[in-house]
Amino acid sequence: MRSNKDSYYCPPSISILRISRICYEAERGISYACDEPFQPKWEDAPALVRKRVIKRVLRAIIEPHLSCRAMHDRWLNRKLREGWSYNSHNIIDDTNKKHPHILPFESLPAEVQVKYHVFYTVVHGLVSVMEKQKKR
Repeated sequence: MRSNKDSYYCPPSISILRISRICYEAERGISYACDEPFQPKWEDAPALVRKRVIKRVLRAIIEPHLSCRAMHDRWLNRKLREGWSYNSHNIIDDTNKKHPHILPFESLPAEVQVKYHVFYTVVHGLVSVMEKQKKR
């Protein structure tokens, strides 16, 4: 089904953009439930935020065998190589390369770990449903 890291399979009836939007809104819902800072709706989110979500969806589709911990570890290692460091304030500071999730997976707050699991469950669930529909 997948030939290499540069290609991916996504059923034609659902787009990467649609999966990305659903994942973003699921994470937004968890943030709301946890009384985290307000996040705008998908259509009002900054382009950089939407681009980050789309990249995460693509990565989850390309490498479906990776666990949430493994995906976070890859992200963390990339950020550290790029010079990012931990930000104790719960904000992402692109200018100073500070991020609140520059931590080992097991040290992330429970709600962040839940977001990882929900995100990848949504991606793989939607792809699986669409693959089954395609076979009908």
